Amino acid sequence: MEVIAGDETGLVKLVNIATKSYLSYGEEQSRLKAVKAIIKLSDDEGTFPVAVLRASGVLEAYRYNHHSLTSLGKSLETGITNPIGAFNIHKSNIVTTYNENGDISLLNYSASDDDDMSKSSFTWNDSEDTRVNFKVSGPISAADCTEAALQPSQVARMTCRCMTSARSKACGKRGMFLTILSG
Repeated sequence: MEVIAGDETGLVKLVNIATKSYLSYGEEQSRLKAVKAIIKLSDDEGTFPVAVLRASGVLEAYRYNHHSLTSLGKSLETGITNPIGAFNIHKSNIVTTYNENGDISLLNYSASDDDDMSKSSFTWNDSEDTRVNFKVSGPISAADCTEAALQPSQVARMTCRCMTSARSKACGKRGMFLTILSG
């Protein structure tokens, strides 16, 4: 079993749990390159694309292929300052990034199902038609967020709502509720 992990210095590591060993990826270490999220972009087993969200707001594409991780040389500026997380909307080719202030960016990508997953088979689709940026009222940290749709048969969603017990002023009188759906 292997795990892809990232650290606060920007290194991405492929950790082999059985042998307790790891391979490190990344040459330049910097707090701006700190890993904020790692997202598997496919349900495939064996070979699949992975997105790494950096503290600088950049998404980088990698390919996992049977015990190795390769940078695809594809990166995209999300437009989100100080991101705190990201997730893939199930079966939609959309990565969602967000920060504590409620800024959200929906970014589209294309990936090939080829086994060799060549560099040309992954593309960030960065145009006005494929990128959506918006802001929700109140900071995300004042919300109770849950992610669903871990099973292929479910509808993908992320729901955030103000916690009633916290009575946070950041939520306002009407509160905040966000659901992103893809079916």
